[in-house]
Amino acid sequence: MIDIPIADIPRLYTALAEWLACLSYIIILEKRYKSITTVIWLCLYFIAFSGLQKFAGTLLVIFWIPCMMLAVGVIFLCIWHLCRLKGKDAVYICVRAFILAEFIASFGWMCRVYLTQRTWLPYAWMATALMLIVYAAIFTIYHLLEKRNIPKVWEIHCTRREMAGAILVALGTFLMSNISFLTENSLTNSFAIVYIRTLFDFVGLVMLFNQQVHWQELQARTEADAMKTILQRHYQQYQMSSENIELLKREFHDLKHLILAIKAEKDPEKKLGYLTQMEESIALQEAFIRTENGVLDTVLTTKGIYCVQNNIKFTCLGDGKLLEFMHAIDICSIFGNALDNAIESAQKMSDPDKRLINVSIYESSGFVMLEFENYFEENLVMKEDIPVTTKRDKFLHGYGLKSIRIAVEKYRGTMTLHTDNNWFTLRLLFPHEKEIE
Repeated sequence: MIDIPIADIPRLYTALAEWLACLSYIIILEKRYKSITTVIWLCLYFIAFSGLQKFAGTLLVIFWIPCMMLAVGVIFLCIWHLCRLKGKDAVYICVRAFILAEFIASFGWMCRVYLTQRTWLPYAWMATALMLIVYAAIFTIYHLLEKRNIPKVWEIHCTRREMAGAILVALGTFLMSNISFLTENSLTNSFAIVYIRTLFDFVGLVMLFNQQVHWQELQARTEADAMKTILQRHYQQYQMSSENIELLKREFHDLKHLILAIKAEKDPEKKLGYLTQMEESIALQEAFIRTENGVLDTVLTTKGIYCVQNNIKFTCLGDGKLLEFMHAIDICSIFGNALDNAIESAQKMSDPDKRLINVSIYESSGFVMLEFENYFEENLVMKEDIPVTTKRDKFLHGYGLKSIRIAVEKYRGTMTLHTDNNWFTLRLLFPHEKEIE
């Protein structure tokens, strides 16, 4: 390594490239502050990038790597501070932003060097204008491409493996793009240095982009498998419940024998035991729900029995014949997932009087309406139309509601969620069967 001042891309252009790379992701991601506050912070970070690069330009080559590490640290701080990201997510975005900044700076400078050597840019202001145009073009194109890959949420759910893979790609890209600095001869040809750097930075961007697409495909496949598993589980529960309900119906006829035993029993304690057993049997029978739709009756009765056993008041009003247009699997998915979520919420209530679940099925203005209501005392926060979970396993959260949404969209319906006066409501609206046909 030769101890000469670092005199390559102008420091202000490098700072601008780093700032634009951060800005590209900050626009996509959820902001931590309001718009005006975010703009003020962005201005302060641009000053920080410019000051750091100006200071690095006064140092010798031996301080180049530490200064680059410090620049990466400022990129990480900018993204982590201004966006709602956790550690691994911020590192992952920081790596992508760093390689983007390297490419913007290298490609812009390559264009300037190339055209200047051919005297196509006789004036300095023309060269500056060219670089700014190149910066803006790359920023716009990359932003349009990247916003399809990066979800606009608070958590990207980047795994350690994904973060490590991105870091390795970025590290390899950085080392290969700057290998020209290791030889003295290469330093005499600035265009060759910038050309090599630009080429490797572009390859690194493509690798990171393909890596993100590949991970998204794996995530989509995992999500599809999870929702398929949920769907199959509810349908299997329906089949098992159908058999169990038939057994319970036969047991109901055996109650008459229990009544005869109570009449004949002389021992008060045994008679009381028989009466208690009879009350439990009657309570289970009261959980049977009949809507004139066999599949729906089975699902509702199964959930109703569970509610009786867990001290949850469950009511259902409606005409199951309105759902004749819907496939049995979709009925199991919609009602199974919706009631599972309502039951889970109701079980959190310490007051038994607040453990309430209501289901309504009715027709209105040519539409079939399904409403699932449960008492709800928490603060509802939505992300992409899915409530935020308090569970530790956030990655697998929301598949139940996603399964419902898929089933609803299959019949050209709509799904809405809202809370009002401590009631959580899931409302599904379908065109009438005639409209669907």
